[in-house]
Amino acid sequence: MLLGRLAAAVAQRLRREADPDQWSQTVVEFRSRVSSGLPGKLARSMVALILMVIADATILTLAIRFTGIGPDVLPSLLVVGTFCTAYPLTVMPLLGFGV
Repeated sequence: MLLGRLAAAVAQRLRREADPDQWSQTVVEFRSRVSSGLPGKLARSMVALILMVIADATILTLAIRFTGIGPDVLPSLLVVGTFCTAYPLTVMPLLGFGV
């Protein structure tokens, strides 16, 4: 509720029509809509994310193997481990381009 009122107070500086009570009610309704299905949706999204990371790591490993770098030079575990270490950096803007 406080977040909606604060946002409305900031918006009132630009537009006088912003109603703090309406904004507060909208924030409360949005929060209840989002939280109602969160557990089921979160589990599905986590499974999808894990499958996506596995697919990306597989594609990277295959691309390295197709260039002629064998597992004796660069083990698959090292490739996947390095990928999983660098993957969280993609949360940065532009998919981690700046990092």
